[in-house]
Amino acid sequence: MNKWRPIKSAPKDGTHILLSGRVLPEDDILVVLGLYVKGNHNKWNFYNHFDESWDAFLNERPPTHWIPLPKAPK
Repeated sequence: MNKWRPIKSAPKDGTHILLSGRVLPEDDILVVLGLYVKGNHNKWNFYNHFDESWDAFLNERPPTHWIPLPKAPK
């Protein structure tokens, strides 16, 4: 079983991974699908079911941990 890893060890080559962190200190942990985007901004890009304002919020509170995606079912 894979374990959550510190964000500093996350791949930055465009690999899709699960990202996790606290939205606010008193809130639950948020888990989103994302990848690191290199370029002018060098930032995490998130795929979420929230509105676009969440992307800006998540970039203000970057993820703290990551885990590889599980293998797809056959």
